[in-house]
Amino acid sequence: MLWGIIGLGLLLRLPLLSQSLWLDEAIQALALQGHYGNLWSYALSDFQPPLYHYLLSAWTSIFGYSEIALRTPSLLAGVFTIYFVYLLGGKLGGSKIGLFASLLAATNPLLIYYSAEGRTYALTTFLVTASMYYFLQLASSTSGHNTKYKIQYTLFTTLSLWTSYLAWLMVIVQGYYLLRRRNYRTLLHLCFAALTLL
Repeated sequence: MLWGIIGLGLLLRLPLLSQSLWLDEAIQALALQGHYGNLWSYALSDFQPPLYHYLLSAWTSIFGYSEIALRTPSLLAGVFTIYFVYLLGGKLGGSKIGLFASLLAATNPLLIYYSAEGRTYALTTFLVTASMYYFLQLASSTSGHNTKYKIQYTLFTTLSLWTSYLAWLMVIVQGYYLLRRRNYRTLLHLCFAALTLL
C-alpha cells in the first residue's frame, strides 16, 4: 500500500518537471553556470544557507541544466518526504495513521508544487521531516543511548539548518522540548547541529 501511495505521489509530480523555469529557478541555473561569479560568493550572498547550491552544482555537473535536471533533486526530496511522513505517522499513531498521513503528503498541492521547483523548499521539507522522525525515536527511546538514531538525528538536523533558515523554527521547538524533559544528551546533539553554522 505504501509503495502505491509513493507511486501516486511521483506520478502527480512528474508533469510539472518540464515547465519553463520561473525567475528564481532561472537565476539559480545562471548562478550554477558561473554567470554571477563563483558559486561560493553567490551562495553566501543568497538569503538561504549554501548547502542546496552545492548539492545542485554537483547534480547539474552530471545531468546538465535542463528544466528536468534542475528540478529532479526536489522531486526526489518530495518522494522521500512522503516516506518519512509515513514513518512519522506510524510512530505517532500506528500503521493506518502512517498510511493516511503519507497519502495526504503525496496529494498535497503545495508539496506537489515545491517538489517540482528547482529551489530549496522540497529539500528543506524532507530534511526537517526526517529530523523530526529521528527526534521522536530518541525521545521515545527507553535508554536514550541509541547511537544510530543520534547520528541520524544530528545529520538530518544539521543538513536542514544548512538548507534553510526556516529550519531554526524546528530547532527552537525541539530545544524547548528537550529542556523541559531534561534530555541534555539529545540537546547536546541539537546544539552541535546548530553550532555548525558558525
